[in-house]
Amino acid sequence: MCRPGEDDLHVILDKMFKRQTSGSVVCASCGYLVGVNDETCYHCGRRNPGLWGFAPALRSLGNDLGFVPFMTGFCVLMYAVTLLATGGLISGGGLGGLLAPSQYALLVFGASGYDPVFYGGRWWTVLSAGFLHASLLHIVLNLWGLRILAPIVSELYGPGRLVVIYTGSTILGFLLSSVAGSP
Repeated sequence: MCRPGEDDLHVILDKMFKRQTSGSVVCASCGYLVGVNDETCYHCGRRNPGLWGFAPALRSLGNDLGFVPFMTGFCVLMYAVTLLATGGLISGGGLGGLLAPSQYALLVFGASGYDPVFYGGRWWTVLSAGFLHASLLHIVLNLWGLRILAPIVSELYGPGRLVVIYTGSTILGFLLSSVAGSP
């Protein structure tokens, strides 16, 4: 039984996130129409082709690789903010440490690791750490890799699933590295 106003909240969230709750969507693999709630595509067999109704919203984010410029801009913004938060204490230490924000600034903005995740209870850092970079070389190589790999992943799995794969691999990667860093 829903509480009063709970149905209204679901409707508002569905509209805000462009969640499609009925009708058909285009399967990212084969391009055939499937029901938004179908478990598999009847043509190619892809599981959950409607992505629980969020396929149109995720597809619009991933279409034309709009995801790559968004992630590039957001990562560059976060890098600039961490450099500003560092102040005049930007590290040198060779090419790998060129324009490196301080460890303190990175921790404040959500760097991950065993201590922040398990000791400090900052579980959200397994996602936020994916947007932080430890030096100029680090951000350049990461964004170059994103620019090369994102079109391939988008072509193979679809633009909507590109967003899901990127986010899921960020969380899983930082969670595993946090576990591996345990004392």
